[in-house]
Amino acid sequence: MAAAVTTKPASEKILILIRMDDQKKHLILAGIVAAILGFVCKLLYRPWVLENGIEDWGFQGFGPSCFYALGACLLLSGFSSKSNGSSILFAALGAMAYEIEQQYTSRTFDYKDLLATAAGLLVAILLRMYILTNRATEATELADENYKQHAEPVK
Repeated sequence: MAAAVTTKPASEKILILIRMDDQKKHLILAGIVAAILGFVCKLLYRPWVLENGIEDWGFQGFGPSCFYALGACLLLSGFSSKSNGSSILFAALGAMAYEIEQQYTSRTFDYKDLLATAAGLLVAILLRMYILTNRATEATELADENYKQHAEPVK
């Protein structure tokens, strides 16, 4: 007898995202922005640079890899239930494995893409640290302020 597979309706998935804490939302938002920048870089910026013969020091080649790695790292960190950031490392390792795989297939391998992926990982780690510590500081300050307002005065 086969087990029935049930999926959550879209409205329930949206409610889960709404219930997420602000830190996770900011990580996800930053990841979405980075992924969009990767697509813009690859689909709009690269053809424009190549068509117009603009020298951009190769950014049109490795830029998408940096943005894709940054976006993947932040998105996985935002959706992950783990708080230690290991999902960022796994996302970056996956992106690097994809770049290395291109050396053994008919695709084009470029060491600059590996460096760009590493740069995306570094930026993701720094952004994650900033978002988590900044939000933690704000939450602590808010809790202190709330406590001071509701604490009974000492007589």
